[in-house]
Amino acid sequence: MWTRRNVLAGIAGLGAAASGLDIDADASIDTRGWPSLLDALPPRIRAAAQAGHCEVDLSPALRDAVETGLNFVIPAGIYPIAGDAIELRNSGQCIVGTGGVLRRLPERDGIGLLVSGKGIVLRGLRLNGTAPMRARGHQNDMVKVTGSRIVIVDLAVLGAAGSNLRIDRANTVDIVRPVLTDAYQNNLIICNGSTRDIRVTSPVCRRTTLQNNIFVTASEGSTENGETVFAITISDPTCSDAGDTGIELGYHCFECQVSGGYVSNSTNPALLQRDGKRNLWKGVLVDNQPYANQHKDYDGVAVTPQWEGASWQSETEFRDIVVRGPVRRSAFYWGQSGIRRIDCTARANSVNGTDANPITPTGSGDLK
Repeated sequence: MWTRRNVLAGIAGLGAAASGLDIDADASIDTRGWPSLLDALPPRIRAAAQAGHCEVDLSPALRDAVETGLNFVIPAGIYPIAGDAIELRNSGQCIVGTGGVLRRLPERDGIGLLVSGKGIVLRGLRLNGTAPMRARGHQNDMVKVTGSRIVIVDLAVLGAAGSNLRIDRANTVDIVRPVLTDAYQNNLIICNGSTRDIRVTSPVCRRTTLQNNIFVTASEGSTENGETVFAITISDPTCSDAGDTGIELGYHCFECQVSGGYVSNSTNPALLQRDGKRNLWKGVLVDNQPYANQHKDYDGVAVTPQWEGASWQSETEFRDIVVRGPVRRSAFYWGQSGIRRIDCTARANSVNGTDANPITPTGSGDLK
């Protein structure tokens, strides 16, 4: 139980104030007087957590802290957690990490944090999911968001046995400067019908084993389920070394946008659009590594509908996309889908040393 529980009696929750997503990601949060996760621990365990060698499952203590609905901090230290999701469901709660790491215990499958409430603010949280798990897949995602009007700033997640961060059937979520690395599946997945109005700013996504750095889709299993996701915005991403695609707008992504940023050394296309409609890709640099460092033969940018036929009109625009460096296949592959407008540049050489020849020539023009 909290030992300083009465401290917040007269303090309004910052999460409630931020529920309109007007929060300034760079503004400081005054956490003076807030209780700490350490307050929920017995003295001996508290000392071990602070020293970084605690091996006790602290999920019950973290769950108790979350269930109070009070704002609190997670100070420097290592806090082991198991599976069986710790659910954040109290509206307006704010949790601030000030150096502490929530570390997955080995062989304890389950979601790490489940954010299902409304108006919740998470800032500076750090999670480590690198411990060996019995299973690999979405059941071992480290952070899963299903709520609404959520603000997540400076989240760092390492090594999930599933995906590092999953946004699933959520709406109105702002994610600012996440650092997501070494996931088995996706570093960031935004998925499944009814997901809409998600803004991701300056994500850093490095290395996946199996899937994408950033995957947006109405059907995470890539099946034809008839659902759609709307208004997903990815701004200024930095992505490298994906086990599959750098950034994919997959099945039925409508009115989504990827702008700015840098994608390098994916196993499959750096930028991939499937069966989307009215999307905008703008100002992204695809920077290919030397041949010796490339994971596989791939196209720089590809549009390849999976379920829609050759007559599918995607009404999508590609503006100021640059593919730079050597390519073994095509800098741009437009596939079968009708693209509304192309304004792209290939500053690339093919494997035989000549300029890479996109299947549809680069340049500007309305292709309808």
